[in-house]
Amino acid sequence: MSQVEHCRSCGSAALEPVLDLGTTAFADRLLRKEELSLPEPSAPLRVVLCTECSLVQIDETVPPELLFGESYLYYSSVNDYLLKHSKACVDELIASRGLSADSFVLELASNDGYLLRNYVDAGIPCLGVDPVAAFAEAAAKVGVETRTEFFTEAFAKQLAVEGVRADVIHANNVLAHVADTNGFVAGIAHLLSEDGVAVFEMPYLRDLIEGLQFDTIYHQHLL
Repeated sequence: MSQVEHCRSCGSAALEPVLDLGTTAFADRLLRKEELSLPEPSAPLRVVLCTECSLVQIDETVPPELLFGESYLYYSSVNDYLLKHSKACVDELIASRGLSADSFVLELASNDGYLLRNYVDAGIPCLGVDPVAAFAEAAAKVGVETRTEFFTEAFAKQLAVEGVRADVIHANNVLAHVADTNGFVAGIAHLLSEDGVAVFEMPYLRDLIEGLQFDTIYHQHLL
């Protein structure tokens, strides 16, 4: 665990406390029977505001290996609304970008292939990147090739050397999970084709406040 003293985006030290939820256990963990008597991992959960760039963030970083290891069991395909939304997004991009069998699509944090399967069905080459091996195995069953890695700028450079250039890069609900926000975005820049497009989906602070979505504040959501 480590507490950040500078904004995750602009690097300013002007971080003002907004909300302190105390020390809490990690969300999205399903314990096995043999783990029930063990101490539950936990960490401080504090929300701060950068007064320089207005980014709201939590100031504690839990190593991603603890949050997104094999105990992380959220399979995106169980969400019917998400499946419909993802297909509609893919259909729109195929039409608006003129994607074909000569195109290439990359998704970061591709989970179980819930989104990329739509490109597979359309005959458009694609690749997923996700750190959870179980997700990669599930994705393979629907024809989605997946590299089991955390996406970083260093890994992006490796993919670039391998010749990966994407016409579309999806990064849905992942940027807020990444401690090195700027490195993640820089990695995307290494892999976009000259006229490629990156598509991000992420939480919005106004919705959180107006909808009282306090339950979306947890250690996976750094931003």
